[in-house]
Amino acid sequence: MMPKKIVLTPFPFTDLSSTKRRPTVVLSNRKPNSSDVIVAFVSSVITANVEETDFVLEFNHSDFGLTGLRKRSVLKWINWQH
Repeated sequence: MMPKKIVLTPFPFTDLSSTKRRPTVVLSNRKPNSSDVIVAFVSSVITANVEETDFVLEFNHSDFGLTGLRKRSVLKWINWQH
């Protein structure tokens, strides 16, 4: 899988009873000969306060049709504080 490609990935429900296929963007596939990749969740829920670290995928962008997404979407960077 190539970085920057948007793919559907099965995400488990919190109770692990099932999964739902959700769009993700491939960030890295650094391990040669491995099926492991690093992906980022894509959401069509865009809050009023878009952070400077968020990347909004606008549906009016000339390449939006290449993404396979149906709605304006966002990649969110989440900074986990310990």
